Amino acid sequence: MKNYITYIIVVFYVIFSVTSNVYAQTLDDLNIGGGAIDGTISVSLTPTNPQPNENVSIKLTSYSTNLDQAEISWSVDGVEQKKAFGEKEFGLVAPSVGDLVSVQANIQTIEGGSAQKTINIQPAGVDLLWQAESYSHPFYKGKVLWPIQGNVKVVAIPQFITSDKNIISSENLIYKWKKNGLVIGDMSGFGKNTLSLTGSIISRPLNISVEVTTLNNDMAAENRVTLSSGDTKLLLYEDNPRYGILYNKIIGSDFVLKNPEVSIVAEPYFFAGNTKDFISFVWSINGNKITDNKNVNMETFRQEDDTKGVAQILITASHTVKTFEGSQISTKLHFGENNSNTINPF
Repeated sequence: MKNYITYIIVVFYVIFSVTSNVYAQTLDDLNIGGGAIDGTISVSLTPTNPQPNENVSIKLTSYSTNLDQAEISWSVDGVEQKKAFGEKEFGLVAPSVGDLVSVQANIQTIEGGSAQKTINIQPAGVDLLWQAESYSHPFYKGKVLWPIQGNVKVVAIPQFITSDKNIISSENLIYKWKKNGLVIGDMSGFGKNTLSLTGSIISRPLNISVEVTTLNNDMAAENRVTLSSGDTKLLLYEDNPRYGILYNKIIGSDFVLKNPEVSIVAEPYFFAGNTKDFISFVWSINGNKITDNKNVNMETFRQEDDTKGVAQILITASHTVKTFEGSQISTKLHFGENNSNTINPF
C-alpha cells in the first residue's frame, strides 16, 4: 500500500510540472484562482519569431470559456495599456536586439475564474548571405550569379544579444535549414551556420530558410531567401595595346576598326567554377571556323591592305564538364564602305 501511494504522488508531480516555450518568447501560466481554467487559455504570436522593431500581434484563445465575455487587461513591463471585455488581441512593437519586453494578460472570466499569461519577447535577428561558385573576370564589381547545376553557399549571420548585453556566438546556436519547406537534416544542427547546395539541371528557384535558436530555446530568429540560377553570358572587349583590356566599354553588335588591326577578348560570365580552365572557345569569321585559334578567349583581326567591308565574327563559349552550359555572341567588324569581306585573323 505504501508503494502505491508513492506512485500516485510521482505521477501527480510529473503532470503538473510541464512548461512550454513559444520560440523567441517564454510563456508561463499562473493560476490566480479559478483553477478550472488554468492551462485552457493558449497564446499565439504573429509573427511567431518577431524581428527587432517589428509589429507583433498577441492573441488569446480558449475552448473552455468564452473570452468575449471575459474582462481582459494588458500590461507592458508592469504598466497597464488597455482593459476591456473581450479584448483578446493586443499589438505592440517588438524591442531592439538585446532588449526584453514583458507582456502580461490578466483574464477574469464570466464564471468567476481568473488566469494570467506572461509573454517575454526578446527578439533576435539573422541575416542570410549567399555566394555562388561562378566565374567572372577579376575586375567585375558586381555579384556573380548562381549558374545552373552550380555550387552555392548560404551563410547565416545571427544577432543574438541577451538582456544583459552579452553577444551569443554563432557557434553556440542551433540552426534548422529548409529547402522549399523541407528540413535539410544533414545540414542542420548545433553550430551549422553554413549551407552548401548544388543546383539541379532544371533551373527552378530555391526557397531557402533558416531558424536559429539558443540551446534553451528562449530566443529565436528566422529568415529566408530565394535563390534563382542565372544564364551564362559572353561579352566582348577590346584589348588595347596601350591601355590593356578596356573593361569599361563593351563591344556591341557593330565595331568600327580605327586601326589596321584589333584584338578582341571574349569574357565569360556566370559559368560554373572560379576559373576559365573549364571553358572552351570557338571563333569563326563569316561562317568559317578559325582553326589556328588555340581555344583561347582572345583573337586578333587585321585588315588586309586597303580593302573595305564588313566581317561577321561569332564566338561560342562552352563548359567542358557541364556541357549544357554555353553562350554565343557575335559582332560585325566594319572596315570600309563596300561589301568585300577581306579581313583575316592574325
